[in-house]
Amino acid sequence: MAILPHPLMIIFVTLLSHTALSASAAAATYNVERLGAKADGKTDSTKAFLAAWAKACASPKPVVVYVPQGRFFLKNVVFGGKCNNNDVTFRIAGTLVAPSDYRVIGDAGYWIFFEHTLGFSNSKNIKIMGLTSLNSQMFHIVINGCNNVKLQGVKVSASGTSPNTDGIHVQASTGVTILNSQIGTGDDCVSIGPGTTNLWIEDIACGPGHGISIGSLGKEMKEAGVQNVTVKTATFR
Repeated sequence: MAILPHPLMIIFVTLLSHTALSASAAAATYNVERLGAKADGKTDSTKAFLAAWAKACASPKPVVVYVPQGRFFLKNVVFGGKCNNNDVTFRIAGTLVAPSDYRVIGDAGYWIFFEHTLGFSNSKNIKIMGLTSLNSQMFHIVINGCNNVKLQGVKVSASGTSPNTDGIHVQASTGVTILNSQIGTGDDCVSIGPGTTNLWIEDIACGPGHGISIGSLGKEMKEAGVQNVTVKTATFR
């Protein structure tokens, strides 16, 4: 059972994540390549992704941020600040590549982080579908302080000997559903931290890994407990 580090170090292969309804056919589309991103796997495309995010948040109508095929290198990115758009979809056909040297990220403690708007910290109405995370340096996916989250068709892959590489960590969140996912890692496939309520896990294949764990708990003298966790149709290998 691991203790939560700073959120989120993942490699996305395909990600569909939004805060309301799926973007309609009339949605505006911002292609990160047209904003300066390079699909060569080595040129830093961070500014182009942030530019797409800024345009999406400023738009009065639904937006798709589109990442075409190819490999896009990103340093640590925070998609945060004020976002006036409640219907943003990230559609990723390519691969986002993290720095191979963790010192590039430095003390940030995360790679890709959505904050207060769309994503994974203090957010609501999130859907993550068809995401693949490979060989994260720490936790692969973190859901922290969120409400109404659905993860479906997620695949996590890391060495069975890699410590603190929890597949999905849920903490201080309510109404989280994890469906039809395959998780292989060196730590917990799913770890459940303080303040988690109404968590539903179904049709999960776990292995290698330490299974599904409630904890770690009790780090603080006063902390919220864990309630209403359901696990159905799970395979542990």
